Amino acid sequence: MNIIVRPRANTIFCLMIFAGLALLPTVFGSEANFLGTMEYVLALTMVASGLNIITGFAGQLSLGSGPICVIAAYAAAISAEHFPSETGLAAMCAIGLIGAAMTGLVIGVPALRISGFYLGMATLLLALVVATVANNLSITGGANGLTLIGTNYKQQWSGVALYEIGIGLLLAVTLFSWLLLHSRIGTRFQLIATSEDLAASLGVSVYWTKLIAFILSALPAGIGGAFFYYSQGYISANSISPQSAIYLLAACVIGGMGTVIGPIIGGLIVLCLTQFLGGFSQYTGIVFGVLLALMALLMPDGLMGFG
Repeated sequence: MNIIVRPRANTIFCLMIFAGLALLPTVFGSEANFLGTMEYVLALTMVASGLNIITGFAGQLSLGSGPICVIAAYAAAISAEHFPSETGLAAMCAIGLIGAAMTGLVIGVPALRISGFYLGMATLLLALVVATVANNLSITGGANGLTLIGTNYKQQWSGVALYEIGIGLLLAVTLFSWLLLHSRIGTRFQLIATSEDLAASLGVSVYWTKLIAFILSALPAGIGGAFFYYSQGYISANSISPQSAIYLLAACVIGGMGTVIGPIIGGLIVLCLTQFLGGFSQYTGIVFGVLLALMALLMPDGLMGFG
């Protein structure tokens, strides 16, 4: 459900969030471990924003953004391994975008013949399939994965500069979501989310609109996957586990499904909890289960709806 809020207040709140993110290194320090963890959070928050496009804007329950992110990260990693001098961060993002769009198309054509719970289960199964295949292919490094560490690849960006670039990419993804929501295709997404029969009666091709939503939702996942590999310097089938798909969905629900800023807020909350809970990480499933139950009872439209 889309939440109508005051545009000016919404913009100010969004800028405050990004300004706060940009100032984090000055508050908590610029240690490599902290920055690496926050870059991980930024990468997966981009993926959550992409998931919100297909699930929040278009109303299609999909858990496929996680595996699409993994495929995009592998595409960037393979390119960096074979063409180390030509593959910088910008090239990785471009490769991730192309790989994600193609994956979204290939997955979307058969997957969108179904809908609702069955679509969610089919895309969740995809996460398991991607992990199994990646563990058994030599081009993906098998169970060991692919790494930039110990190779002749020279990273152009690192430290605080790389972290700030990650914030810039997340801001670009957020702007993309806003433009999409307020475009003609965004209106079609909301129509099929409201009622597919209503959309068809107004001359909207339901299947093609769903397919476009699937492809466009893959683009933030592609950027997130490329940034994930560049910032973490490593990708394997277990780097982004199938369980992460549930965390990403929880991020959208907690922040506010169908809003532009909601997945950003929810992503930062959920992913920071998974990374900074420390010895309590084994209880993350319980924590998110309780949070989702409370959100359903008290704030069904998420934090943005409450605001």
